[in-house]
Amino acid sequence: QLKPNESDQLVNGLPLGDQAASLMAPGFAADPPTIPIKIDPAQPPLLEFKLRPTFEIRGAVMAGESQISQVTPTRITLTGPGGTQTLVPEPMDMNRIMAAQTTRQSKAFGPMFIFLDLPAGSYNLSVEAEGYQPYHATIQGTLGKMEIQQIKLQKIGK
Repeated sequence: QLKPNESDQLVNGLPLGDQAASLMAPGFAADPPTIPIKIDPAQPPLLEFKLRPTFEIRGAVMAGESQISQVTPTRITLTGPGGTQTLVPEPMDMNRIMAAQTTRQSKAFGPMFIFLDLPAGSYNLSVEAEGYQPYHATIQGTLGKMEIQQIKLQKIGK
């Protein structure tokens, strides 16, 4: 955070000194994920990232036909090439969401989830939430692509 008297210490809106730069592109992983840079008015920083194609799945879990009522799952499981990953959602926190994407970690926060750096292939996705019927889907993954899942869970007994 910048203090008000530091506003004269900005170059193109960025604070002077040592910083870190990250690049996020759907369906790609940046190598390296973060680059140290120095903000100096005399010399603009040079950013060199290599993008490697991957497959990723992002999603949100909702109740039934609602576009508003979100459901926090108890478990989200993805099985496919390379094995099985199970996510247990953590509380929503935008800083941790950004950190997970920057460091390329598959995570779930509240009703939202993301599986990153997946190889191409066929995946089985399952979502479980208390009081709702389990959800299952098969997803075909292609390198350089991002699949978005809007999951609508049905209450048990309906």
